[in-house]
Amino acid sequence: MSTDHTTEVAKRPRSYTSAHLTALERFQEARTLYERYRQRAEQECDTVVRECETARLKIEKLLGRQLIALNLLDVGPGPFLAYSNYFAVDNDVTAIDSDAVPVGLSPLPYLQMLWYNGAWRTAKTVGRKILGIDRTQRKELRKRMGTRKPHRVHVLQGDICNSGIAGGSFDVVYCRSVMQHIIEPERALTEMARLLRPGGVLYVSLHLYTSHNGARPFAPGNANHAEDLFWAHLRPNVEGAEGSTAVLNRLRLSEWKSLFTRICPGHSLEIIESSDPRAKTLAEKLVASGELPGYTSQELVAHELVLTWRKAA
Repeated sequence: MSTDHTTEVAKRPRSYTSAHLTALERFQEARTLYERYRQRAEQECDTVVRECETARLKIEKLLGRQLIALNLLDVGPGPFLAYSNYFAVDNDVTAIDSDAVPVGLSPLPYLQMLWYNGAWRTAKTVGRKILGIDRTQRKELRKRMGTRKPHRVHVLQGDICNSGIAGGSFDVVYCRSVMQHIIEPERALTEMARLLRPGGVLYVSLHLYTSHNGARPFAPGNANHAEDLFWAHLRPNVEGAEGSTAVLNRLRLSEWKSLFTRICPGHSLEIIESSDPRAKTLAEKLVASGELPGYTSQELVAHELVLTWRKAA
């Protein structure tokens, strides 16, 4: 591999899965993803539809019209394009991801993935397709869409911090569970705002790093792991405290609030608490014992943020 290519790769935005993993961690990740997307395909598709319908209602309320026949940008759609395909039933959707997202049977996207994202990412993608995981996901999602067939999603590989797309290109920018992985979230949010047309709507949801499972993106049944692992990534006294298998920017709740206020004045912010009934009691216990100095139980219990913002017309 040439020095020029090595330098070029180093400058590219890192995939959220690009953190170094051991062979055992790679195996655990692959097993978790298989269980999640093949064995629980119906449950996963139910989640996609439920979350998209919730987002649609919030977006339509701000737009003052139905989310139909509009241009929508999906930031960080992931390999299945599930959320993109949902919105593409009624809209023209563009998806941008730092990873290559192969669509169709052409070998070129796979070569691009190998070049940009490495052998492991490519092997996972090929393995998913051989095992029929992608096909199962599409089939289940189509069941929930009835006879409605989505328009073809225009997929771009690029950096949302510097997309190269003309400003004011989209009526809606949608970003789900991606912002916590972006190392320069201020640049990313600024770019999303730039890409919106006047009167357009931004919808961003993110998983807080300070939540009880904020460093466990691949865990099956993330909300229901053992209590001794709650906030293990924040607790220095926990033996074998878990790190993260993903790239995370580690912003805290106050930092997100400040960022949103600077870039999206007049926004609405919903703070969603953990659905695990054990979280609040354990958070209060950890704060009272002094094991997590500098944190409040309110911040620790906060699990997800949902930002909605309408750009001034």
